Amino acid sequence: MVEIQDRLDQIAARMNGLGYGVRLIASLPPLVSDLRKLGVSNLEAWLREIKPRLGDREQYFDLWTQGWYARVFGFNGREAIMNPNGNVGPDLLVRDPSTPTKDVYVEVRQFVEDYGETKRLKSAIKNGFLVLYDVRNKDAKKILDAVSGKQRQGSRLPADSSYVVALKSDKESI
Repeated sequence: MVEIQDRLDQIAARMNGLGYGVRLIASLPPLVSDLRKLGVSNLEAWLREIKPRLGDREQYFDLWTQGWYARVFGFNGREAIMNPNGNVGPDLLVRDPSTPTKDVYVEVRQFVEDYGETKRLKSAIKNGFLVLYDVRNKDAKKILDAVSGKQRQGSRLPADSSYVVALKSDKESI
């Protein structure tokens, strides 16, 4: 079994080779350190899932955000289990130690700003070449589509559990 530090080193090397910036590469080890301190379960499986998905930055950010939410729940006194059903199904299982019979499954979705596209659009607007139409309706549709897709996954969970879709975004319009 590969140690967590070895896995982090492998991930960092692959991220570096794919052109991830230093800040993004450096953001994973402190997150993992917090998750370990908080006793988040199934951390090794989550780390194994990251490396093959690094080629698609959106998938990486989704996985990083899963860790971020696990940390939030852990800091708030909840027990978090990463990928409780393997790679299929919800991203997290969260339990409150004071009510251990009530499971909350969490599906995470991250929306990432396309900074290159935003810069091109702002440049075109500034130079009088383009009129920017309101993107909020388009982004609202993205959110509804994402929640709708995730909702279908929740329909296979035990009836006595709760199911939450957790959204995170760095886009101004979301």
